[in-house]
Amino acid sequence: MTDNSSPAPARTPAKAQRVLVLQGGGALGSYQAGAYQVLCHHDFEPEWIAGISIGAINAAIIAGNAPERRVDKAARVLGRTQRPCHGLLRRRRRMAEVTTRQKEIQYSSRTRAFTNFVKKLHKVENSVAALLEQLPEEFKRSEEAKFLASIATRHAYNLVHLIYRPRGYKGDSKDYEFSRLSIAEHWRSGYYDTMRTLRHPEVLERAGNGEEFTIFDFAGEGD
Repeated sequence: MTDNSSPAPARTPAKAQRVLVLQGGGALGSYQAGAYQVLCHHDFEPEWIAGISIGAINAAIIAGNAPERRVDKAARVLGRTQRPCHGLLRRRRRMAEVTTRQKEIQYSSRTRAFTNFVKKLHKVENSVAALLEQLPEEFKRSEEAKFLASIATRHAYNLVHLIYRPRGYKGDSKDYEFSRLSIAEHWRSGYYDTMRTLRHPEVLERAGNGEEFTIFDFAGEGD
């Protein structure tokens, strides 16, 4: 659906695990498909995939098909869901804008809350690991210390956000508006947002001393 030419992105560190998390959002599944097209083109093969709602469908497509068939399969599945959204014509625009903004704030807050939770959990793991290193050897041999050591390993995390940002007016039907025009626009947005993100090699590099939790969001940048 889009041009595949782009600068080659940096490779992930040899021991890094690649995890792809796809959220729900109905028609936003085509945004995810556009993003994955870029990842697939650059041989970014996720080792773990998680999804909910439309994200679970896309995750199943990725997990259940050979790499060279995944993008075409996603295009066919999304194409079969195409339908016009007539209900929006019977709504007052102001009410649609209020509903849309409410959902954007709600889901944005959930994203921030989850990110903050993971960052806090990461800090707890590193803190426990640091304390264990300071224990006398006799305490390190205790069952309690061994258990904590098994779960308090030090890791670095790069969390890369790819968030669909509407260009212009979008009503409250954006989650279920599966018209051909909407699918194509979402797909292009996902594709080019991911292209912009992968132009920053630091998103795939281990930061600092290898224990940081770094969050990236370059998708909102203009070309």
